Amino acid sequence: MENQVVETILTEQEVAEIRELAYAIANDLTDRVLFTHMGILNALMWRAAVDYGVNAKNMDLDNWKNLLLCSKDQNVNIMVAHKYLEDYLTSNWKGAFYNKTTLRTYRKLHIQWGLFWFDIDSRPKGAAWGVANGVEGQGTATPPLLERVDIPKILIFYQVFDQVRRDRINWKLRHSENVSSFECMPDHGGMMMVQFYNALFHVTGDFRGNCHGHGDVIIETLSDDGEIVEPTPVFKVIIWKWTRRKGLFRMVWERMLLKAGQIAQQAISLTSKLVDKPLGSIVEVPY
Repeated sequence: MENQVVETILTEQEVAEIRELAYAIANDLTDRVLFTHMGILNALMWRAAVDYGVNAKNMDLDNWKNLLLCSKDQNVNIMVAHKYLEDYLTSNWKGAFYNKTTLRTYRKLHIQWGLFWFDIDSRPKGAAWGVANGVEGQGTATPPLLERVDIPKILIFYQVFDQVRRDRINWKLRHSENVSSFECMPDHGGMMMVQFYNALFHVTGDFRGNCHGHGDVIIETLSDDGEIVEPTPVFKVIIWKWTRRKGLFRMVWERMLLKAGQIAQQAISLTSKLVDKPLGSIVEVPY
């Protein structure tokens, strides 16, 4: 097409460097640790997809392009609470680690790996922490804002971790005729990540490692209407949800929220069709 406009999301060299880093990291991790990281990356990707209106099954290409372009510009920000991750992993990635201390440790690793950025030092730590440490002005501890989320890098890391884990399991099961590495995945199979990975690398390869060619990761930036897709960042704020509906606890907490400028209200359920089975609502944050 003469009027085709393309944007390079990642060069072939950048893809190779990210994969090399991911393999180096994966080789030093146990199968269970890899599995846990995969579950967390799945949750992060799902939240970003929900915010940007991207459906893995019935792909809205304009929204998908917008997500990738915003990611390239380091403008994808999402809010995911540890309480949600804990519930999500126990429900949908059985066998993964889910302790809050572990999740915080893994978050620091994800920052080091360049998957996103989070201002840990400046995060409000809550009134109780402020009293215990003599720091005034601490209000409510809000869910962390993860900034500069790197969508392609998350997908590459997930694919490499999955491949390393599957290779190990297949080796252990090499003499088994009835069990495969697929049996060691949750029922959903992580298919959302597979579909997004294949959408990103549809020209050069697929999630299973089949190579279709070489080259940069590019997207056509023309919309269905023939207009240029301009990067438009999307950010959805977490809505607070009460775990206790009555009593003094709620009254005290409500006053804290109002003082901090937050409006307490019942969380709105968010329905997503990204996978066959519901994974729960990321926007509902129990406090």
